[in-house]
Order: sequence, then structure tokens, then C-alpha cells
Amino acid sequence: MTRRWFTTCQLITTRLVDGAFEPVPASLAHAKEMGTSRSVCGADVSTWNKLWELPFVAHSAGSCPDCSAWVGRHA
Repeated sequence: MTRRWFTTCQLITTRLVDGAFEPVPASLAHAKEMGTSRSVCGADVSTWNKLWELPFVAHSAGSCPDCSAWVGRHA
């Protein structure tokens, strides 16, 4: 199954998982589709970090409420 929404955010940090460092959001996480320059809530994310390997998780702590609502309606 192809993931439709990926995570984008202004700031990132890393966490250690199985001996490797993985990037994770250090600011509010937004949902983004491939090929767009805006998050699904309308924020211009053209200069933000794109975490293509990290699917957007709606309604989790640290996720944009507007993006979560959009993803919840269009899943």
C-alpha cells in the first residue's frame, strides 16, 4: 500500500533506533503529499524538512490539528 501523506516540519532531531539514528520532528508535524509545496492545512512547506520515510500520524501528540482533521476525512 502506498502512503499518501508524509511528515514535514520546520525542525528535526534524531533518535537512536536499533543502533541507527533516525530523523524525527522537533516541531509541529504536518502532512504533505509528494509533488506539493504546501501541507494539507495550507502552510508553505517549501523550505521545511521533508521526512519522506515517516508517514504522517493523524491525531497524535505533536501533529497539526488541521492536517490531522484533513487526513482523517480523506484516508
